[in-house]
Amino acid sequence: MRNGHRFINIFGSPGGIQLSGASFVAGAAQGTAIGTLSVRGGSGTYAFTLTNSDGSEVQLAGANNASLQVGSVAASVGSFSISVHADNGLGSTFDATFLITAVAAVFLAMDMSDFRNTYILGL
Repeated sequence: MRNGHRFINIFGSPGGIQLSGASFVAGAAQGTAIGTLSVRGGSGTYAFTLTNSDGSEVQLAGANNASLQVGSVAASVGSFSISVHADNGLGSTFDATFLITAVAAVFLAMDMSDFRNTYILGL
């Protein structure tokens, strides 16, 4: 309630940290993009920090550390959680936990002379 008026969010979930993507190919090179962090419902520009991550499998980079990337340790297939803190430097902060998934690489092998010999290989 603000100034005696109650505000209702008609656009969905309340404010907080959002992540545009949460999966990557296991064994991807360090710096490979996973997703972009942003704040919904906040004011100003937010800087992001990892407050809890599973080893060095992910890292933050770019302007205000808003780019979630593959870290220095090659992740194997599976999922792990990370916690992120957002701060605009003006007293507005948010915290969130995300499930990140490293998926197996899938390759398509084709014999171009005969499409009956098409194989999908999962590594």
